Amino acid sequence: MEEIKECVGHRPSWDEYFMLTAIACSTRATCHHVKAGCVIVLDKRIIGTGYNGAPPGITNCLEAGCRKEKLGLNYKDSLNTGTCVGVHAEMNALANLSRLAHKGASVYITIFPCHSCAKTLLAYNISRIVYKRAYDESEFEKTKKLFEEAGVVVEKLDLSPERITKLLFDNPNVDFDVFSKQEKQKKLDESIKEVNISKDGISN
Repeated sequence: MEEIKECVGHRPSWDEYFMLTAIACSTRATCHHVKAGCVIVLDKRIIGTGYNGAPPGITNCLEAGCRKEKLGLNYKDSLNTGTCVGVHAEMNALANLSRLAHKGASVYITIFPCHSCAKTLLAYNISRIVYKRAYDESEFEKTKKLFEEAGVVVEKLDLSPERITKLLFDNPNVDFDVFSKQEKQKKLDESIKEVNISKDGISN
């Protein structure tokens, strides 16, 4: 397994671009405990996106509350018990694909796939996994071995908040952008202040 290093400069690499998109997808998640986003890419084109949440026709947990907790269960102690109605981000993204037409696609996922999702991803001929962080170390090792056996490339891209801030707000030579110059300058000033506080060892 290799770790992808963040690039320098104001333009994101392809890996950073797709991971940023996966992070944006994760903001639509409807679980109280986990937010994950997934992007599936083929030939540098996005062919599927997804986030974790209830399937169509089922009231999501943000509206109805966590069903595990309603049954008196502790979230972490009741993993894989079949009481969660959530569909994982990878599964929702795969709903856009067909196995033959999209052979060799890459998956950008904010949280490394669970063992169950990994098996389904393999069934769709996925060739590369780029993830930001692992959820559970023991499951990560078991799932990574499964990908390695199948010849799937696994790479980590731990896109930092500082890099995201730079990509979104530090573009001094752009005349017109998503954010106004005032908005960008305000965010950069806040980021610089946070870094200085961190270096001085001061916390609020």
